[in-house]
Amino acid sequence: MRTTRKRQKKPKQIINSSPVVKKSRRTRAKVYTITPVSNTHNIRQTEGLTLKAYVGDGSILLVYNLDSTLTRNLAGFAIQCTPSSGQPYIIQNRINFRTNYTSHTTAVQRVWTPSTIAPIQKFSWLDILKSIDPVSYSYQVTALYFVDENTSDVKPGAKAVVTVQKNSLSFENLKIGFTRGYLSSQAYSENFHNAPIQPSGPKTVGYDTTPYEKQYEWLGYHARELIFNFLDECIADKSITVDVFAFDLDEPDIIRRFVKLGSRLRLFLDNASLHVGPHAIEPQVQALIKKSAGSNNVQSGHFKRFAHNKVIIQKQNDKPIKVLTGSTNFSIRGLYVQSNNVLVFNDSVVADLYEQAFQEAFINMNKFSSSQIASRWFDVNNEKGLPSLSVAFSPHSTYHVSLDKVAAAVENAKSSVLFAIMQLSGTGPVMDAIKNLHQRKTIFTYGVTQSEGGDVNVFPPGSSNG
Repeated sequence: MRTTRKRQKKPKQIINSSPVVKKSRRTRAKVYTITPVSNTHNIRQTEGLTLKAYVGDGSILLVYNLDSTLTRNLAGFAIQCTPSSGQPYIIQNRINFRTNYTSHTTAVQRVWTPSTIAPIQKFSWLDILKSIDPVSYSYQVTALYFVDENTSDVKPGAKAVVTVQKNSLSFENLKIGFTRGYLSSQAYSENFHNAPIQPSGPKTVGYDTTPYEKQYEWLGYHARELIFNFLDECIADKSITVDVFAFDLDEPDIIRRFVKLGSRLRLFLDNASLHVGPHAIEPQVQALIKKSAGSNNVQSGHFKRFAHNKVIIQKQNDKPIKVLTGSTNFSIRGLYVQSNNVLVFNDSVVADLYEQAFQEAFINMNKFSSSQIASRWFDVNNEKGLPSLSVAFSPHSTYHVSLDKVAAAVENAKSSVLFAIMQLSGTGPVMDAIKNLHQRKTIFTYGVTQSEGGDVNVFPPGSSNG
């Protein structure tokens, strides 16, 4: 058996920090990159070292670069983080100049070395945060240089510091949260020893989630917190009624909250073939909620294929006031296995659009595609505490209603296009626009997909033909 060895390299010189994509004339991949562009948010430049920080929901991405005159004998970078609510810590490196790291190295044998001794030899670092709390973080990045050519000892050079606020969205009436999506990860293994996330055997509606609480909090992360807080708010305020679109529905604590709402809840539940078969749990959930909410408050159905919605609408005095939506199914997989998002709009205009869609599906699903709410995009501008946004509800009478606008946005992008597409084997104007992006050398494109397939190709930066 061949054993691979990794040991931190001692480079003579590092020229630049441009991302590199391996050449391939017909490579199929989940991610492809063209040409990067700059962003001036959270940026510091000191002594020839430029440092930028990009704030995510559960992480902070640091990117940095050195003036070309400062790269001689560069060993890498040391990174220190100082949270406003805790002690400073040094980012650790899994490889160093002295210890071999092979394919047989176990987690117990792994040696972590402070980056002040074993510099990070890349021009970016993603710091995964341990807390959901919205505290500030100060990062100091220091360029480290070899003392001479005969030693791995290093000395500090230029440094830069940037301070960022976690969860620092500038929109007071919009909250965004993500699941971790880290079930198959070293982090989950180290924290929970790859423990199962639900009881073995056939699915049940109301199993006790207490033994899994810590895992669920960690895996569901901010998305779970937003969903549970939203529902708890509805339960506590007896003047609130709730309308729910659900696709997958098997998360026991969400189901229990739906039941607590009693007759204040209306539910539209997907009944496509995957939700009505002998192994599906949704029919049991539907029967349970019919008992608590009343049969007239529960409908099931699907459009041509699915009713692929995940929406909770708050109403007060029968007027929509807030809506929760996003990609997260109200299920074990949706919250604790997959990478998903949740958006909460504390805005009556946005909530009313979703309520119109719910009402149309609940009352007259068969004519939804020809309804007014499915006929066009709805632009939401100048709403207090919200960014400008547009909303469309499918299915439509023709796919052009929703896809043409998205395709036009991709085609007219000036700097970058980021996308998340479940499958790349689809057709239509959006996929055509995505596939043609590599021909535009001034656009940075980055995307993820759940499954490989289709004919999206990878090209090196600046190239349109591999």
